[in-house]
Amino acid sequence: MAFLKKFLPKKVIRCTNCNTRFKFPVKPGKKLNVKCPNCSTQYVVSFVNPIMQLVKGQLNWNTLSKIEKRKLIILLLTLLASLGLIFSSFKQPIKPNSDQISIIGSNAI
Repeated sequence: MAFLKKFLPKKVIRCTNCNTRFKFPVKPGKKLNVKCPNCSTQYVVSFVNPIMQLVKGQLNWNTLSKIEKRKLIILLLTLLASLGLIFSSFKQPIKPNSDQISIIGSNAI
């Protein structure tokens, strides 16, 4: 189990009081009480999925910063483009008609 702890994601923040950087584990969906190892200032850190918070109505679009809005829009556009590519791959391939086959065959000679 100790071997796996190396690969768990960590978040790095900078203490606003003493400017020390420190790490703590990422726990999605939970609130953590973290303490600066240098000055013992305490912080409450929560890991929330902003998309789920928007869908559930727990987060208002107007409260997001400009950077957060931009990141969400890029994420959603990427998701839509990916879904479009996936669904377009299920279409039947276009079958060439007999005229196209004879033109391809004459160019090969």
